[in-house]
Amino acid sequence: MHPHLAGTKPNSDTALFLLKHFTSLNLKTHTTSYKTLLSYPLHSSLSSHFKNGSFINLPLTEPSEPGSDMVHAYHAYSPSGSVYSKPVFVNYGRDKDYRALGSLGVNVKGCIVIVRKGGGLGRNTVVEKAEKNGAAAVLIYNDEVDTWRNGFERGHVMKGVGDPLSPGWGSVDGSERLSLDDNEVLERFPKIPSMPISVDVADAVLSSLGESMVPLEWRSTLKIKGITHVGPGPTMLNFTYLVST
Repeated sequence: MHPHLAGTKPNSDTALFLLKHFTSLNLKTHTTSYKTLLSYPLHSSLSSHFKNGSFINLPLTEPSEPGSDMVHAYHAYSPSGSVYSKPVFVNYGRDKDYRALGSLGVNVKGCIVIVRKGGGLGRNTVVEKAEKNGAAAVLIYNDEVDTWRNGFERGHVMKGVGDPLSPGWGSVDGSERLSLDDNEVLERFPKIPSMPISVDVADAVLSSLGESMVPLEWRSTLKIKGITHVGPGPTMLNFTYLVST
């Protein structure tokens, strides 16, 4: 097996392999093609910049076998964007997490928020709440016990499921399709960029934060033990994300 991102030749090759395999087992099998709106990562970069003028480039690729066409860290349907700002740790990114930060006098407006997966929220809701609170970008990591520290959890940040251009019906040839600039379509996409990061990258950023202490109610469930402050800053993050749809 190999990486097989939807809409790519490796994905088509994987489908044909399974078709032949199931057919060889005398199973009635067929394939159907759908014309859907997909998004792909073109470029991403993330670096930490410190008060003394130094900086480090943070890794956004996973260790892999030579020649392996690994898919870069990305969130499908995230918009492109470039942000240079202070990071703030917002725990799970729930409403009560932002309220807890507010009680400490922490304002995330214009900042890059760092969110850990969980708390009952999906990626799209995490980004939506960050956008509502004035954040400029979102970086999400998964700190579950069985998570590979160098790995990324990819996924989409669109509201709802299915093809955004054919909500509620199949996107087969000849079917009705909405325009990309239709309000019903645009409302499903976030307006600020987001991307998954690894636990190692999250650790490097979060352990450099200062300002306010981590709220007491968050501390018992934190897996990264180096998190003591939530920011904003003093470290600055330079985040660039370019996507193709």
